[in-house]
Amino acid sequence: MEGITQADVVRELHNDLVRKYSSHAPAIESIWRSLGQNKRASCLKAGASLNIIIDDILEADSEDRDRKNRPRKSNKAAAAALGASPDQDVALPGLVANARDQHESLEEYLELLSTESAVLAYTVNTWFFSRPELLPGEKGRRLPVHTDKYISPAFFEAIHSAVRGAAVWGYICHLLELLGLYTADKVYRAILLQEISNVLSMEYERCRELLKRHVQIGTGSKWFKRVSNAYDRAGNARVTMKGNPEQLTRSDPQLHYMLRLCQSETNATKAVPWIKKLSDLYHADQTEREKLTEKEAEILGDLAVIVAFTQDLSSIVSLPSVFRKTGQLFISKYQELDAELNQLGKDIDLRDYVVPISNLQEPSMAEGAMSALNKFIAEKLAQI
Repeated sequence: MEGITQADVVRELHNDLVRKYSSHAPAIESIWRSLGQNKRASCLKAGASLNIIIDDILEADSEDRDRKNRPRKSNKAAAAALGASPDQDVALPGLVANARDQHESLEEYLELLSTESAVLAYTVNTWFFSRPELLPGEKGRRLPVHTDKYISPAFFEAIHSAVRGAAVWGYICHLLELLGLYTADKVYRAILLQEISNVLSMEYERCRELLKRHVQIGTGSKWFKRVSNAYDRAGNARVTMKGNPEQLTRSDPQLHYMLRLCQSETNATKAVPWIKKLSDLYHADQTEREKLTEKEAEILGDLAVIVAFTQDLSSIVSLPSVFRKTGQLFISKYQELDAELNQLGKDIDLRDYVVPISNLQEPSMAEGAMSALNKFIAEKLAQI
C-alpha cells in the first residue's frame, strides 16, 4: 500500500473514469450541462478529483431513492442497554430472551441489507469512507486510495460484518440454552461457561473495533493517526490514538468517553463505567447523542448491548476469565474462516454493480451484486 506510485494512481483513476463514462455517459453529460457554467466552474475550483465529481453527478441522478424513508436498524436493545438500571432483577430465562432479541435484530438488519437497496448503498458507503487507509499518517500524509477498486471490498466487508454479528449472537443463544439445560453436570457447565466467556469477549472486541473504526473518521478524527507500513491481522492499516482523552473531560465529555471505549485496554468490565457516564450524559442532555454520526450511534448501541449482557450474566453465574487455550470450540473455526474470507474480500471485483456506490439503488444492481458475491465466495471456498 505504501509503495503505490503516483503513476499507479493516475492509471487507476483513468480506468475508473473510462468505466464510468462507458456505462453512464448520457446521465453524466445531461446533468453536467444542467448545472450551468458557474456551477461547473465552482465544482472544478473546489479541487475535487474528476472521479469524485462524476460520482456526485451520478449520485444526483440515482433513481428510486428516498433517504428520509431509508429503513433503520432496530435500536430497541441498544436503547435498553444504554438506559439499563443496575438494580434490575436478572435471571437466565430473561437473558436468553435478551440474546434472542439481539440475534433477531441483527438477522433483521441482514435482511434489510439483502432487500433494501437504500440501506445497502448507505452501509457500503460508510465502509468505503471509514477505511483506516484514509487517515493521515504520522507526518500528515494520506494514502492515495480513493479509487473504485476499493468499493468492491467495502461491499464485501459490509455484508461480512453483518453476517458475523448475527452468527455470533445466534451461537450465544445456543450456549445459554444449553446452560439452562445442564444444571447438574458440573464438568459440562464448566466447559460451557468457558466457551461463553470467550465468545462474549470476542463479540465485545468486534464491537469495540467497529466503534473505533467509525469514531476515528467521525467525531474523534483529530485524535487518531495511521501508522505507516503497519497492518492488523485483517490486512487493514493500523491506527493508533494520539494524545490523552482525559484532556476532554470538561470540554467534550462525550468524546472523552467514546475515546475511552475505543482503547484496546478497555475490556468489557472496564467499559461499564464509561457507558454509564454516557447514559447519564444523555439523560441530562438528549442533544449530546445527536452530535454522533449515525454509524457511531448505531455501533455504540451494539457495544452497550454486549457490555450490559456480559455484566448481567456475570451477576448470576461465575464467568471464568477469558482463556485462549481452552473454550475455543467455536472461536478457533470461526477465526480460521474469518481470516480466509477477509483475504478473499480483497480480491473480489463487483464494479459492474457497485460503481458508483449509488448504482446499487438502480433496478437489479443490488440483487446482481449479492448474487455475484455469493457465487464468488462459494467458488473460492470450494477451492480451499
